[in-house]
Amino acid sequence: MTEGLPEPWVLFVALIFPHVPFEVEEPWFSLHDRDAMPPPVAADMTRKPAYMRRMAQRTRLDRLSLEDWRELKAVYAGMVSRVDDQLGRVLNAVAAQGASERTLNLFFTDHGEYLGDFGLVEKWPSGLDNCLLHNPLIVSGPGVVAGATCDAMIEMVDLLPTLSELCGLTVAHTHFGKSFSAQLGGSTAHHKPAVYAEGGFTAAEEHLLETADFPYDVKAAIQHEDPSFIGRAVAVRTPDWTYIHRLYDAPELYDRRTDPGEVRNLAGEPALAQIEQGLKDQVFAWFMETSDVIPWQADRRF
Repeated sequence: MTEGLPEPWVLFVALIFPHVPFEVEEPWFSLHDRDAMPPPVAADMTRKPAYMRRMAQRTRLDRLSLEDWRELKAVYAGMVSRVDDQLGRVLNAVAAQGASERTLNLFFTDHGEYLGDFGLVEKWPSGLDNCLLHNPLIVSGPGVVAGATCDAMIEMVDLLPTLSELCGLTVAHTHFGKSFSAQLGGSTAHHKPAVYAEGGFTAAEEHLLETADFPYDVKAAIQHEDPSFIGRAVAVRTPDWTYIHRLYDAPELYDRRTDPGEVRNLAGEPALAQIEQGLKDQVFAWFMETSDVIPWQADRRF
């Protein structure tokens, strides 16, 4: 940044870390204690999606010991710490311009990482597990309560209306986000009753699926060998429950209050049939509410 920086301004910094391959230089490589790393989340894999079993089989990740997983986790944590340092460099540059008091800072990511959970690493296009979707969102700047935390259910689509409101901009197209600016100011008011996520493909889209070299070669090959492993899926999460509906695989239902790691799939249990059906209906209603977008501006051809 230079003196006399024109305002308003925006800087978007997209960093590749943390990402495969898992490697980082010193001092970050040795920064985190291997023995302090938590063990991966395990589950009854017969009740999890079929792609998990196929990925574990093809990649032979079952050969890794607990020490191996802790080494991987510590290196990953070092990669995150490297990002922290880089973010500090950006914030220090803003401060050097005397712009900190009038600059809004947002830190977020596009997806999480299995990092050993369920015997997997990286992500999967139709993977909708909590470890992939529950990601950090850190905001600071004018109007934001310093040091506060918020457990509201927030989606990435909420960033657009939030930033637009805080910057005094008008959104002139249909979107499905909801501003969480009130929560940034310390409000404990209700934000959203549920959050949604979707991914995957249909079998007819096999010719559109990715092809890749190492380290994604096995992952890409599985998708082409049997597209059902990457079938479309949608998830809804409420404060209490997670429901995942899959086009080519069995549904999933988790009690988030007693099973935050989403280990025990309760779908199909008679005692929970009403809850499961209610969440399925909620997904259907969400699809109906967000299934079409009409342009706000008239087509000039007419």
